[in-house]
This record gives sequence, C-alpha cells and structure tokens, in this order.
Amino acid sequence: MPKAKVTQLAPQSIPLIANLRLYRAILREISYHFDSFARKVLSGYARRSFESHKDVVNLEYLNECEKKGRKFHSVFVRANVGEPKSSLKVLRWTYGRTGKRGRELLQSITTAEREPPLIPGDSRTAYPKILPALEALCAAQPSRVKSLYPAIPETNIHGEAFSKNREANMRRTAYREALRKVYPPTPDEEFIRLEKLVMGEIDEPLRERRPRPEHVYSDKAVARREEILFQTDAHHITKQYKRRLYAQVLAESPRLFQDENGKWIVEFSRVGRGLEPIEGAEEEFDDLEEPKPGMVDTRKQERSKIVRNVRAANM
Repeated sequence: MPKAKVTQLAPQSIPLIANLRLYRAILREISYHFDSFARKVLSGYARRSFESHKDVVNLEYLNECEKKGRKFHSVFVRANVGEPKSSLKVLRWTYGRTGKRGRELLQSITTAEREPPLIPGDSRTAYPKILPALEALCAAQPSRVKSLYPAIPETNIHGEAFSKNREANMRRTAYREALRKVYPPTPDEEFIRLEKLVMGEIDEPLRERRPRPEHVYSDKAVARREEILFQTDAHHITKQYKRRLYAQVLAESPRLFQDENGKWIVEFSRVGRGLEPIEGAEEEFDDLEEPKPGMVDTRKQERSKIVRNVRAANM
C-alpha cells in the first residue's frame, strides 16, 4: 500500500500562526475594555498593524514584532483588571496623548517645509519650519516644552563665529524634543466626550467576559494571561475610579482653535480639577470605591480560578 502523504507546514508559516494567535488574543482583550472609543480605535490599529506584517518572512524581524505584541497584550490584560498604570496608558493611547495616534494628531499643525539653509546652497543647514499653531501649543505648555527656539551663542569657546552647522543641529534638536514632549491638540468631539466622562454624564458599563470551554485553557495566550494576572495589582473598576482616570487624561488634552482675528488659542479644561489623580500602583481606594455588598471581587475571582487550574494540572 502506498504511504499516506503527510502535509508539513513550511518553516515561515509557523511564526505566522503563532502571531495569529497573539493577534486574536490582543483583539479579545481590547474587546473587554471599559471604554468603547478605546475598543474602536485600538482594535483598528492592531488590525492594520497585523495586516501590514502578514507577508513578512524575516524571522528575526517577526520575533521583534512578536515581543512588542506581547507587551501590548500584557498592558490590556492588566488594564482590564484595573491596574492603574496600564489603565492610564491605554486611555492615553486612545485619546492621542502618546503613541502613534498622538503623532497623527500633530500632523495637522506641522509641515514638511523647511526654512532656507543658513549656508546658501547647503541643504544640511536647513531646519524645520515652525507653524503658528505649533508655536501657540508649545507656548501653552512651558512645563513640558522649554522653547522651540534654542539660545544660539554668537561665538564658540574659542571666540570664533558660531558654526552654522551646529546652529542648524540645535534648531532641529529643539524641534524634535518639542514634538516628543508636547501634548497634541484634542479634537473637539473627544474634548467634549472626556469632559462628560469626568463629570459622570457618560458611564459605560463594564463588559463581562464570556465563558470559555475548559480545553481552551491549553492555549498559550490564555496561559500567558493567567501568568500576567499573578503579577498584577488589580483594582475594582468603579465609576469613581474611571472618572479619576479620565480626569488625568483630560488634564493632558489641550483644545486648539482660532479666534475671530485668526489668532491660535490653546484651552485646557477646568473640569475634574478637584479629583485626586491616580498614581500608579500606589493607588489606594477611598470609601466611595469599596465594593458594594454582594459585588464580586474580580481580582480574587481570577486568582482563585488560576489556583484551581494549577492544582488540577498537578494532580
């Protein structure tokens, strides 16, 4: 009898399958986040990122992407059980206070144009052109941006005229540092949404996790989630807890607009100024945030489930 033909996976398809599992795990965690806007924005970023890398065959590069994906997954696992630092990081990604979306929001007030070269004919001495909107945004945040215009000395330490090449380098460095540190402008609709979230006018319910079959616990992504939860300082995700998180994000969200004379105005909201900020893992909950009678402690429930699974595996 002829031998049965055994189908083997190509070596390059193995990391793709592993990354597909990680991709699904990331989307699953995003789907449980308490902010609907975060679910919409970040799932789109995750989907586009995976699609842009699905044809990559460089294993070394794929491994680096997988490490970044695991970190991204870890942040969402921690945020979904109320770890303050991760919760705040997810909201900052969502509303463009940091990360890729923040860079996209800055594109509307930056340009690829450059000032004329300091040395005529030498393009290396050209530096970025600063638009009035960016100048106004940086001027309104002196604690984060020292200056878009560095102090250029007239002479060097030898008493000679200061080098034009060094001057161009200093101007480019100041520009890059300003873009790295400045809070991007917040779209009006998101600015209003954040104010309503801080005031409690919008309170989105938490999404319950769907029950999973027992055999799914062999999946690496699920096992990794359980491992992360062992090391996570979880908290109850209450309305007051979410308001304090949103207040921190709103405090980092300037509104940029032009007045009737065409002058750029930067405005920060005063809503939520009285709410105490959440400081990472040192967060302590007050009486308002204690679980109500009958409320399930999510952290204890998750850890009890993990202990049962570990004991069952060792029997």
